[in-house]
Amino acid sequence: MGKSKQIELATPINMMIKGDYVNNRYLIELRGNRSIREVSRRTGISHTYLTSLEKGLDPRTNNKRKPSFETLRKLAEFYNINIIIFLINIEIISKEEIKEFTSQYNL
Repeated sequence: MGKSKQIELATPINMMIKGDYVNNRYLIELRGNRSIREVSRRTGISHTYLTSLEKGLDPRTNNKRKPSFETLRKLAEFYNINIIIFLINIEIISKEEIKEFTSQYNL
């Protein structure tokens, strides 16, 4: 089995973000009957941050959450979802942007 290549995606993903919005309902749906603390333990993401992602707002500033690519990657891996599908479903990138994104990184 070939070694998977590391890709630096932070800049391109951030350039493609359609604003600060993350589809928090999708995150809630994915979690299902798991507790926030279980997801936290298994992903290494704090339970307070996960809660704010699901609510869609930073509790200190009331600004919409804009998670890092690393956070999104951890969640996609935990939920066993292809990262491209995950990014579309949380509305970080659109279906139209996928061709450019996947060809740029040979995904």
